[in-house]
Amino acid sequence: MIRKIEGIVVSEVDYKENSKIINILTKEEGQIGVIARGTKKVKNNLSGVATKLTYGFFHMNYKENGLSTLIEVDVLDKFKNIRKD
Repeated sequence: MIRKIEGIVVSEVDYKENSKIINILTKEEGQIGVIARGTKKVKNNLSGVATKLTYGFFHMNYKENGLSTLIEVDVLDKFKNIRKD
């Protein structure tokens, strides 16, 4: 089931060679785990948005019990000033 969920990335962990598992804090579902496939490749569209403190709408194949799969992100804010500090 594809869902669009608003949230912020609170942590990320490398997974295999090219992917990451990110934890997203949301209002509706609490904290959920999402696999972002291929995000460590330079040419991947999700490589710059699957990082800590990215706030936006996350489109994913949602699984209630288990890891969801990230499809796309509509970024609202990246909190660049906080990252620099």
